[in-house]
Amino acid sequence: MGDKGGTIWKGGLSVVISLLVLHTSPVWADIYVKQLPDGTRCYTNFPTGNDWDLYIKEPTYKPRTDYRGSDFDGLIRQIALSEGVDPQLIRGIVQVESQFNPGARSSKGAMGLMQLMPETATLMGIRDPWDPQENITAGTNTSPPS
Repeated sequence: MGDKGGTIWKGGLSVVISLLVLHTSPVWADIYVKQLPDGTRCYTNFPTGNDWDLYIKEPTYKPRTDYRGSDFDGLIRQIALSEGVDPQLIRGIVQVESQFNPGARSSKGAMGLMQLMPETATLMGIRDPWDPQENITAGTNTSPPS
């Protein structure tokens, strides 16, 4: 009984780990795996020792640095007017969050000019969180979606 229960527990744990790895929001880090003598797999983003194999490699991101705030002034004014928000506030948020880089991605998975989290983008009905108009509109919208 003890062995069967342990096998079920290990199998259940493997399913839970697989679901967490495959179905959570993106948080970028290299993931390593090693198999123990009893067949159990261990996963970590901070391996100790040399017996770990790379399981998932964090993508390399090189941000473009030649964006200017003026590239988005017209769009920011348009969205500010439609949302009833001061354009300088939107401009300030975009500056701090992404330095006006529409392709910015944080280490936690936030995307675009206003650094929308994937869950927020989905909740706001955003089809393309990298599109500057959709991103700024969602990041500026003051009313919850219906």
